Amino acid sequence: MAGFIAKFAVLASVADAYLLTADSYLMWVLVVGVLNTAISLIYYLRVARVMTMLPEPDGRKPFSLPLLSFAGVYVGLLTLPVAFLIVNWESVHRMATKAAAHLLGS
Repeated sequence: MAGFIAKFAVLASVADAYLLTADSYLMWVLVVGVLNTAISLIYYLRVARVMTMLPEPDGRKPFSLPLLSFAGVYVGLLTLPVAFLIVNWESVHRMATKAAAHLLGS
């Protein structure tokens, strides 16, 4: 979800830039970005389908990950920023907008 929000923000910014400038290359960037998003959506939906709808293979052993192992701590450290961005992406967007405005001298 955090990746989709970031991609949506970039595509929305490209669309705004196209509306302001009418540069044709921005429309191409937007079209390629939307096609890329559609292709990635198909890929991610296939993964979700395999995880939820297809029957489990025979002989599969249950997966377990001890929380206090190196792998468990690593997964936890990677999960925390993603969960934070899902819940609080607006503050990151505000900071990025302020930084861009500062760089542009606005």
